[in-house]
Amino acid sequence: RPFRVSAKLKKELHSLSPEQKAVIREQLMAQLGRDASNVSMRLVSEQAGNCAEDEELHAGLCYKQCVTLTAGREPVRISAFQCCAHELPCAENADVNLSPCKGYDISGDATGNDCPRSPGGCKQDEELFMGLCFQRCSLLTYNILPYRNTANACCKSSSLLALLELGSCDVDDRYNSGGGSTDGGLTTLAAHPPFSK
Repeated sequence: RPFRVSAKLKKELHSLSPEQKAVIREQLMAQLGRDASNVSMRLVSEQAGNCAEDEELHAGLCYKQCVTLTAGREPVRISAFQCCAHELPCAENADVNLSPCKGYDISGDATGNDCPRSPGGCKQDEELFMGLCFQRCSLLTYNILPYRNTANACCKSSSLLALLELGSCDVDDRYNSGGGSTDGGLTTLAAHPPFSK
């Protein structure tokens, strides 16, 4: 049954004419502030060399903001494993979580609250997912499946459980690619870590 559902999504994707695909791609690129015929290596300016909106820079890495992790009670990051109410010294009963890539030692929502990451950004036709830059699912699927769920799955919804919903996702190794191709998508570029300035 899942194969038939996937085949139905692929049929929907492939039923678009080249003209329809070009119009949809133009519209999507315009929303990104880009000319679809001029996809360059330019980075998303608000990300280049920076952390994401819900992250903070500490010791050269991007961590999820302490103010968010502690609901405002301990907004000051002291280390990878500790947030405090104010600058050092912390209160005696300060919470320390020494678990790597868990607790306070995580990145922001855009990277799946995974391990802290190096600052940087993706190209404008890419999305940051699990610490890597992938070509946007909205561009790969002509906005039919705009949400990335895994490296090789694009879905209709942003739900973390979307892969379990029949008819919601398509899995294809071609989705596991980076953006920025200047030949209209004929060349497949690899997904990559964010670029820094």
